[in-house]
Amino acid sequence: MAREFKRADRLGEQIQREIAELLQFHSRETLPGLVTVSGVTLTRDMGYADVHISVLGGGDDALDTVMERIEAQKGYFRTELGRRLHVRRVPELRFYSDLTQEKGAHMRELINKARASDSSSEE
Repeated sequence: MAREFKRADRLGEQIQREIAELLQFHSRETLPGLVTVSGVTLTRDMGYADVHISVLGGGDDALDTVMERIEAQKGYFRTELGRRLHVRRVPELRFYSDLTQEKGAHMRELINKARASDSSSEE
């Protein structure tokens, strides 16, 4: 059975695409590393959009720097979304750091270490 997409899901996907484009091409500040909008979740009443941001590369402090710069541009992003989206009310944006990719890389590293130690103990 096909999943029914709610309006909030479609709007969340559209917000994700638009914010990704704004970050890549229209951001007022340069951002360290590769910044990705990993997901957008809207509240039930579509009053708030929780935007999840991940950063690859750029050093240890890259995520903190990116989050600070994005927070400083929050009003700009919301204004631009108002111009691009066909909705009566643009949701308030709340930005969160997404550490999923970093955790995945750490897990792969641990698995590889375990396999390496396992194969060396068999010999």
